[in-house]
Amino acid sequence: MRLELDSGEHLRVCPQGYTCCTSEMEDKLNQQSKLDFENLVEKSSHNMRTTFVSRHKKFDGHYIFLEDRLIHHQLVTDPSN
Repeated sequence: MRLELDSGEHLRVCPQGYTCCTSEMEDKLNQQSKLDFENLVEKSSHNMRTTFVSRHKKFDGHYIFLEDRLIHHQLVTDPSN
């Protein structure tokens, strides 16, 4: 089996000299790299996103509670509203 080297002038990522890398190989490596990066970001940000969602829900609940108390207080102090 003989390995043929091609001029890498058409490549965007791999070295531009004589190489065994083809455009198809480069595209596959690019797609795999993108997928690996997205998975890494997904895994590493999971806890942060979970914490944010949890605290957002708690804040919304507390805000609604305070809003209800304010409305109740306004009705008690000024029944004409």
